[in-house]
Amino acid sequence: MRLSTRLLASTLFVCALLFGQQKTTPQDFTITLTGDSIITRRLSVHQPDPRFMAVLNAVREGDAVFTNLEILFHNYEAPPAAQSGGTWLRGDSSLLKELQWIGFNLFGAANNHSLDYGIEGLRIHSRVLQEAGVTFAGIGENLGEARAPAYLETARGRMALVSCASTFSPSSPAGVQRPDLRGRPGLDPLRFRTRYRGCGGARCATQDKRGSETGRSSGAGAGGAGLTERVSFLNQTFELGDSRRGD
Repeated sequence: MRLSTRLLASTLFVCALLFGQQKTTPQDFTITLTGDSIITRRLSVHQPDPRFMAVLNAVREGDAVFTNLEILFHNYEAPPAAQSGGTWLRGDSSLLKELQWIGFNLFGAANNHSLDYGIEGLRIHSRVLQEAGVTFAGIGENLGEARAPAYLETARGRMALVSCASTFSPSSPAGVQRPDLRGRPGLDPLRFRTRYRGCGGARCATQDKRGSETGRSSGAGAGGAGLTERVSFLNQTFELGDSRRGD
């Protein structure tokens, strides 16, 4: 009896060891990326249309299916903000199920319409997404939450999403949470500065045979006399570039 017990224990140990050494075969992970989703009515009514369903079936092939949620889900509980992202976009909260039916499971929530209905509208929208159990990123109660990644768990792998917006109203960015100050709800902002570079006049034309540029600095000889290196106009910056670099 004791020998049989030992043999059984040894067999189980060897089986467990061999099983643990087996290498799993890697599987392809498919990502479907789409643009803006602005939905104001049900789409599932078009199921009888084979062409419509062909598009949906192509979308559904992805393990992770992303869309930019360019609309807020609420039922007008919040008043519109003074500024919008072009117009005040919203949809009935029930329409989120339509996007899930299509196959979307990864949502970017940071865009120029995130604060169309102020902080109250943003919170209602966020609550609708949370209660539906969808994976979304880009908005939050403070900057830390808005910048935090969201994780999608699938049978073939785990995917993280970080969402941000580069076009937004001045009051849209989320604020930093401090020990002495509550964070401001909003979106994850991506700040950038555009500069327009070009060359013109004598600065571009005046080059010697060795390729060196004369009059390179403002006021340095006739080639650079009177040239202004940088001009700001209508919140845009224009600079003189280097013709040798192709600016």
